[in-house]
Amino acid sequence: MGNFNGHFVGYGQLEAWAEAVSMLEPVYASLISESNTGDYGIRYERAVILCAQPQGEIVHYCRIPVASIEWIADQPLTQNHEQRIERAEQAKKIVRDWLRAQGFVVREAAVAFPRDFRLLEGRAGFLQYDQERGYILAEAEAVK
Repeated sequence: MGNFNGHFVGYGQLEAWAEAVSMLEPVYASLISESNTGDYGIRYERAVILCAQPQGEIVHYCRIPVASIEWIADQPLTQNHEQRIERAEQAKKIVRDWLRAQGFVVREAAVAFPRDFRLLEGRAGFLQYDQERGYILAEAEAVK
């Protein structure tokens, strides 16, 4: 397989990304897991919604962190880890529904990035992340 010689363009806001990409081509929107190992065998895992659209030699993307969990071996250190996973799935559905409402054809797929590539963090104005709880709030909670 050949090397990709194009460019990756990251957006800090999903809404700005949606303005930059084409409605004529499908967009990819998936929930992915990113994992890093820290000291003493602690693994830090983040659930990230990755939205992307390749356009020739350019890939436009927006990555939205929606949950984080700490693990040691196969045991979660994060007390509400199951709720965080559920909320990440809910956030993916909210984002995909929003994209469809904007008129995009949405595919469950992800773009692979080079291993050592530093990716831009993004967010969506219609999602509220609770730092203390470690996940996206449901709409009813965000209104409080």
